[in-house]
Amino acid sequence: MHGELLAAAQASAKSRNVSCDVVIVDDIAALGDIANQISQAAEGSHAQLVVIGTHGRRGVTRLLMGSVAESLVRQCKVPVMLVRAPQET
Repeated sequence: MHGELLAAAQASAKSRNVSCDVVIVDDIAALGDIANQISQAAEGSHAQLVVIGTHGRRGVTRLLMGSVAESLVRQCKVPVMLVRAPQET
């Protein structure tokens, strides 16, 4: 499913003449610090922008669950664009 979604996003970018490469970080060792692994992958691939989804959680829920997106924004040397997930109904 994720592969299809990423392929569709890549095709959409290319149809608008935007150069796009997709890198999937799927390393079990990354589970300790996912934001750091994404940051390293972005820097290693010479990315110009990292796009990451966020659930937009606030308050106690965010405090308890943490935020990979927030950690990535704070530590990544590459610009990060946060895309908020649609609200669940």
